[in-house]
Amino acid sequence: MDLEELKKQWDGLSEQLKKQQVLNHSLINRAMNTKMDSIMRYNLIGISCCVLYILLAIFAPPTIFSRLVTIYLNIVIPFAGIWQCVSFGLFLKMRHYRNNITTMEHYLIRYEKCEKLNYVVQYIIVMPFVVLFLLQYNNQLVTPNLDGIPFWAILVFLIFVLFSSVLGTMWYFKKIKNLKQCIRDLKEFEEE
Repeated sequence: MDLEELKKQWDGLSEQLKKQQVLNHSLINRAMNTKMDSIMRYNLIGISCCVLYILLAIFAPPTIFSRLVTIYLNIVIPFAGIWQCVSFGLFLKMRHYRNNITTMEHYLIRYEKCEKLNYVVQYIIVMPFVVLFLLQYNNQLVTPNLDGIPFWAILVFLIFVLFSSVLGTMWYFKKIKNLKQCIRDLKEFEEE
């Protein structure tokens, strides 16, 4: 085999390697985009639910809750919505810096911390709501609207909400963890 044939083979292998790197980069980017879109939809659903509740509270206030529970919800839900918007702003900044992996990773870490604090605060805030709701059910707060609903049904509903909330939180943070891994993979890939 002469030098010219070796050079052609080397160039061919080099070209294949470049194509493979472009393909790998494209696959990592596509996976990262899919994960970011999923997290973005989740955030938009949370913000939409807060806005929907606020609109309902203004135009068709719920009558199932006592006045105290309604006031509590009218304070807590807008607060949660504002927090969700701030957190979503961090996510959008992270998404904006797609060409700068280090900055993107920095914003993702900040976003994750903000979301962890958000969930801790939400679980703390939910406890008084559950207590107020159960007190309302026991007619220690005056309201006739829950009469006829068995206590076990209310309890099963609250347990279902708590259980689904914990599972949703675990699912959500797994999505964030997967996105962090994609960013790390892309960072390693670009460093090579």
